[in-house]
Amino acid sequence: MTLCNKSGFNIIDCAKNKHLRRIVLMGGTQEPNLLARQFYSKFGFQEYDRFYMEYNDLNNIDMMLTLNE
Repeated sequence: MTLCNKSGFNIIDCAKNKHLRRIVLMGGTQEPNLLARQFYSKFGFQEYDRFYMEYNDLNNIDMMLTLNE
């Protein structure tokens, strides 16, 4: 099942139109990647959870955007 099938769609608007409550960036972004964290924050995502990945010896941060509340 696809969320939206239009090319060039805005995933946030699409999720709102589907009455979804949240978008979670699973796997997140690496903690030292400040540009990515700032990019997602600009669209309303908040840091949600942290987890350590042994293979690259870095913490990663899941981010979540709350919709339609």
